[in-house]
Amino acid sequence: MRKYYLLTATQTGPDLNPGSLFITHGIRELIRLADPEAFCFEASLFSYHEKHWKVIYEQADAIFLCGNPRYDRSNYPHFWVSGIWEFFEAARKKSILTGDLFGGTASPLPIDSPADDAKKLLSFARNRTTAAAQGALDALVTRDRTAAHIAKSIHRDPLFFPCSTWWAKDFLNVAAAPKIRNAITVPALHCTPALIRSLASLEKNFHNNLPTYIVAHCANEFAMLRSTLPDHPHTVCLSDPVSLLRFYGGCDHLISARLHASIPALSLGAKVCPIAMDGRALALEAFGMRAIPYTSLAAGNFALAFTSLPLNHPPDPRGFVDYFKKTIVNRLRDKGV
Repeated sequence: MRKYYLLTATQTGPDLNPGSLFITHGIRELIRLADPEAFCFEASLFSYHEKHWKVIYEQADAIFLCGNPRYDRSNYPHFWVSGIWEFFEAARKKSILTGDLFGGTASPLPIDSPADDAKKLLSFARNRTTAAAQGALDALVTRDRTAAHIAKSIHRDPLFFPCSTWWAKDFLNVAAAPKIRNAITVPALHCTPALIRSLASLEKNFHNNLPTYIVAHCANEFAMLRSTLPDHPHTVCLSDPVSLLRFYGGCDHLISARLHASIPALSLGAKVCPIAMDGRALALEAFGMRAIPYTSLAAGNFALAFTSLPLNHPPDPRGFVDYFKKTIVNRLRDKGV
């Protein structure tokens, strides 16, 4: 019995982003494939809880930080990129393996080359602290090219892999359904009435007779959505991850300004046109998608392009499975765990 602790978002609700949960659900599915004997437990990445860490130190064989941007252009002291690293170091001193799974970057548009973006990100002291901490980890998996560029410079054996949200559907047992709707997902970042109106105006590009829903994942953007489009017949806030996945499973076409709507919907057979709000959109490239910068919407300088992936040819999980076995499972077995 191997015990893994996942540092992640641990609650659901209208004020919490279900996309963070999709990351962890996908990670749990990938770990299940790599180590069928694994038992996974969750603890909060948002703040330190002494009782939680006492349990982690007592029984964890490995701990992993899950998802979310690791690097942005600020020195804001989020716990998961500032305070948490000292507890990872303490875990290693107790012979607990450590890893960071599917972290990424969040730089403002326009998106730079990975080398240029990495240079700008590492000009911030907080990001240099993160990079140093990542270099000491047993496993490091990134989801976008900039994060992968940084990882190669700091870690002996990193892995660049498609975002784990693709596999959330498998962990949650949600399957593709008949396509009965179109949808437009509004963002949290840069969410303004003008942007909501620009996104809603794209509804005319759905050339079928299906109803179009305007979707918010959280309460804040839903309040703005309702005040901006009070007469739209189909506006909805879906913050529960299972309900949200079921919704996307029934979508024919989706225009999405959220990374973790685009990838889960794609995994369920939707035709997806992503809108880039910041550098997180780089994670779409592993799925063959290019995002339209949100700044192009107001200028009218864009052409919609929808991507779909054959559901019988999904991304192959074996690259992650082999990496996780090599860096975590086999090492624990060698220790007799």
